[in-house]
Order: sequence, then structure tokens, then C-alpha cells
Amino acid sequence: MELDTINTFFDDHLLKVEYYNFDSPLRESALHMAERDVAAELGRAPDDNEYLEVAAVGEQTIYLLQHPDQNDTGRIVSEHVEGVGSRTYARDRDLPGIAPRARRYLRALTGATLTLARG
Repeated sequence: MELDTINTFFDDHLLKVEYYNFDSPLRESALHMAERDVAAELGRAPDDNEYLEVAAVGEQTIYLLQHPDQNDTGRIVSEHVEGVGSRTYARDRDLPGIAPRARRYLRALTGATLTLARG
């Protein structure tokens, strides 16, 4: 997906100012990461010609720009080494890996209406 496509998406977005406050190379890097995140959720590359797919990538892009320290494993908050041992990971502020607005667009694309959780 081209940076121009995402820039156009942000031209009338509520977070337009925040988005354009990041320099172009950083926006482009976030775009590529967001595109890979969305592709992993869709099981294929997002299509520039499909609004919901562009929107999902755009929302994930701004999410990554605003939360650059977020990663998949988090930071170690405790480690116990006795016998087998264990580690506990925590994400800062418990942020999800996919932006909530991007997740809604992805659900619309995939037709998912239910979310199951184990508790």
C-alpha cells in the first residue's frame, strides 16, 4: 500500500494533525508494519481499492505511531528460576496488538460478529 493512499485516508480523519506531526519516513515505516498486521489478520495482503481494508491499515498505522513501544511479548515483569522456572510478561497499559478501530473494520471484512474468549 502506498503512503499516498494512507495520507488520503487521513486527510479527513479526526487524528489528521497527530498523524501529520510524524515525519514521512516514520509514517511510512508504521504503514508497512500496519499493512503486515492487517495482512496477518486477513490472511492476504490488503487491497488499496477496498475502503475497509485501507481504513484498517490506516487505523493500525496511527495506533503504531502513537504506541511505538508496544510489542508482541511485552516486557518481563517477573522471573522465577526454580525447577523449570517461569516468566511473566506484561504489556504497558495492556494495549492490544491491533487497534480497536482497525479490529472493527477487520470484523466487517471477514463477517465476524462474535468474539469468543476463554476465561
